[in-house]
Amino acid sequence: MAFPSRYPPDLVDAVVQRVADARIVKAYGAVTTVARQMDLDPRIVQKWVTKATAPQAQQADRGADGTGPRHDYLVPGLLRCKFCHQAVALAETAAAAPAYLCGNDCWPKPLDAVVIADHVGRAILRHAPRIIPLPAGTPARPHLAAMHAHRILTCVTVGAAAHDMTLTWRAAPLASPDRRETERAKRVAAARDLAARDPLRARQLLHGSLTGIDPATAAPHAVHAEAGTLLAALHLRIGELDAAIRWAGYAHHSANHLYGPTHRRSLHALHLFAAAHRSAGHHQRAYHLYRQLGEHFASSDGPRGHRTLAVHATTALVLHDLGHCQAAQDLLADTIATQRREHPGNPTTARMTYHLTRIRQDCATKGHRHEHGESRPPPSAPTAPRSKTCEGSKEAHPMPLRSVGDPPLIPNQQSGTPLPSSDLIISTFGGRPRVLPEVWTVPLHAASRLASHHGEQWAAETISRDPAADDHVVAAAKRSIDRLNATRVALIGEIDSWVEQVIRPPGGAPLHTETIGSVVDRLAIAWVRWRRFSETAQLGPSEVDPSVALQQYTELTEAFDTLVLDIHEGRRRIPQWRTLKSYREPR
Repeated sequence: MAFPSRYPPDLVDAVVQRVADARIVKAYGAVTTVARQMDLDPRIVQKWVTKATAPQAQQADRGADGTGPRHDYLVPGLLRCKFCHQAVALAETAAAAPAYLCGNDCWPKPLDAVVIADHVGRAILRHAPRIIPLPAGTPARPHLAAMHAHRILTCVTVGAAAHDMTLTWRAAPLASPDRRETERAKRVAAARDLAARDPLRARQLLHGSLTGIDPATAAPHAVHAEAGTLLAALHLRIGELDAAIRWAGYAHHSANHLYGPTHRRSLHALHLFAAAHRSAGHHQRAYHLYRQLGEHFASSDGPRGHRTLAVHATTALVLHDLGHCQAAQDLLADTIATQRREHPGNPTTARMTYHLTRIRQDCATKGHRHEHGESRPPPSAPTAPRSKTCEGSKEAHPMPLRSVGDPPLIPNQQSGTPLPSSDLIISTFGGRPRVLPEVWTVPLHAASRLASHHGEQWAAETISRDPAADDHVVAAAKRSIDRLNATRVALIGEIDSWVEQVIRPPGGAPLHTETIGSVVDRLAIAWVRWRRFSETAQLGPSEVDPSVALQQYTELTEAFDTLVLDIHEGRRRIPQWRTLKSYREPR
């Protein structure tokens, strides 16, 4: 495997720090282990460690107190005096230690530049660690975060002591310089060429081009979307399914925004997104994505196009994974018949036939008994007949399969306007730009605000639980939590009021345990929890496994879609009550 001849200094520092941390816990073979984790040559890592631990290197690279590098400080002009509001310059003191000194003599003594940078860097690591350009999983140090302070802060005001500091945050981080964007594009192009013959090296380049990019909240970007697509394919290839889902979702969202839903890049990212969910066992989610992909192919290639039929065949396999084996057999058999008629001699027909035989053998092995005699649906309308079910099915009420190109699901006469799906609700989280359907403006707008409020409440609760926080700070955080809870209850009430106006509950259906607004609220909480745990895990070792939060989040989305279907088909009704607890607003 070929390795590059040059590496960025930030990566070298991070690797050396990892080796040092491993040696502290007396890990055997620390250099080899870290090299394997970072996809690096162990000889290069050993060379970096040897150079970093040499006495001359330590003396040249570290400050007088040994707390950090001497050259990694704030950008000039960012630090200002609290008293005269003038910019503070970096100067060399008599002790040869770099320090900040106010030109108007507002301070009794100079402030250590290393300490200032450490305070600012730690604040950035707490609130905005994503702006630091490091490979995924690489721990960041405070002095490195301070180098990027100008991208997230407008100014840093400091008084006579280093701890007397006020940070003024930007509304949105500054974009990376053009030079960095050029380097990202070059890395993506190199990774595209290496993806087939050297996937590990390609993955390393893609991680380098996507440093500082959060797939859950990043804005659409052409280079990042292409890098996300390539990285998702590599993660899917080597079995890293959680990462594949995250990057494929970002690539699909970005390509949709940049090129439209029917562009080849958007369709490729959507296919990767569906395949990643299916590989991870999220069959209900994969089913919805494959149905969406089939509708796009039917619009562009026609209902009997090769790509449309290929998606039908994969949808049949997902149905079998969900437990609807008779519907899977019907859909796959009709797809094979159409494939032979429209595309004779195509090699994919043999693979479809193999899968159909395997499904039938699986049914025979498990002793499933199917009712026959009903006509099977045409290939352009893969519908799951309700009377054709398997004994031992995983779901009592299979998800209906609509025809490719059909309008959205419309409920029966006993219901009013259909409820939005979990996909549509989740797409509003994180403040992503989206044109919302007018009929769902009220619940989707409320859902977006719920996710935003839960993010703010998470931060306020973190402050209130800090044992080192001042009593006044804790009290302010508690008041903020009460205010956010009051707004949250009002938003849940907005959703429930809208549902009462558009849904007429069936009389004899069983009662569900909570309202739609409460379920949407729990969905927003699960989304925020998964994102926060993922961010914490990327900064270093974490007590909470983010995959557990992702599993809860995914299962809740599937349960929400099942609940919506039960409501539309009259199998369940929702309660018509309101939250009894009230919160007193500050006057």
